[in-house]
Amino acid sequence: SVVFTTDDGNLASNLAVTSGLGTLPSGWTSTSSTFTCSAVSTGTGCQLSLTYAPTAVGSGTVSLNYSYNDDSGTAKTGSVSIPYSAKSPPHLYVAQLGGLVSYCVLNADGTLSSCASTGDGFTAPSGIAFYGGNFAYVADYNTGNAVYVCHVGLDGTLSGCVPQGSNFQTPYQLAIDGNTLYATNSTGGVTICTIHPDGSLSACTQSAGTGAGIAASSGFAYIGIDSATVNVCSIVSGSLSGCTPTGGFFGPDGISLSGGYAYIANNNNGTVSVCDAGSLSGCTAFSVGSQPTDVVISGTLAYVNDGSSGNVFVCSVIAGGALANCQVANMGAPFSVGIQLAIH
Repeated sequence: SVVFTTDDGNLASNLAVTSGLGTLPSGWTSTSSTFTCSAVSTGTGCQLSLTYAPTAVGSGTVSLNYSYNDDSGTAKTGSVSIPYSAKSPPHLYVAQLGGLVSYCVLNADGTLSSCASTGDGFTAPSGIAFYGGNFAYVADYNTGNAVYVCHVGLDGTLSGCVPQGSNFQTPYQLAIDGNTLYATNSTGGVTICTIHPDGSLSACTQSAGTGAGIAASSGFAYIGIDSATVNVCSIVSGSLSGCTPTGGFFGPDGISLSGGYAYIANNNNGTVSVCDAGSLSGCTAFSVGSQPTDVVISGTLAYVNDGSSGNVFVCSVIAGGALANCQVANMGAPFSVGIQLAIH
């Protein structure tokens, strides 16, 4: 709705939109091809209604020119500019050791469709994470020392992927908290990098040890460090400290945080552990697939990647963070050793 008023409350007259309302940009419509108001002052009496119902990804600006007579009768003109954009629906991204990153449309019923490969340059992507709306980071497991930064298009595609940062040792999975990137290394702990506004990485430092799945949020990082243990670490100015180990898991792989719960994919026994975040207490394991490698939450749905079957399962998230009614979500070919998932 575009409401026309005068800036001083005095009466103007004969307002008319002079740019054609019948030739609006794609997706934009008006109930009439013309718009006039005999008198304009205050309130909402002179109001033009437009509708935007896009059928394709795009962006631009609607420009409306108008004329009127001010309170002295002098002819005047003006213009209104309305910026707009239409982005693609949310996508689920699957980093696959088989050499591809796939992205799929998330349908309203929770299923996946229109899956296709995207991105370039990497040979065995294992981790993926997003920074804002413009950048995606992909860990390349085969290369051994590369994390790629890719531009995210309006349609969800990844392009222009180039390696960034340093001190990676077979990077596996990724997490982002604020302007800090965390990468677990299969042969060298966690690498921590600063993310700059242009997407580049710098000041990458590497800790000792090994790492698998990782999640970071609200001042804490959760890191799978061996076949049974997840570390809970404090984040202080981007660095990790005071890490406390919690056992009882079975090959902890991908980790996700949502609604006060931590979801941990147990690769060795076909379950996902749902625990109270923080100390990882009160854990309950739910059977999903046979070798889950990651889990990501979207509202009341959880998506779990099964590295064995190549399928992604979708489960309902019910009271207490529990998982229920898990079913295969991908309606096409299985993924090739999918590891980390992301929704964007």
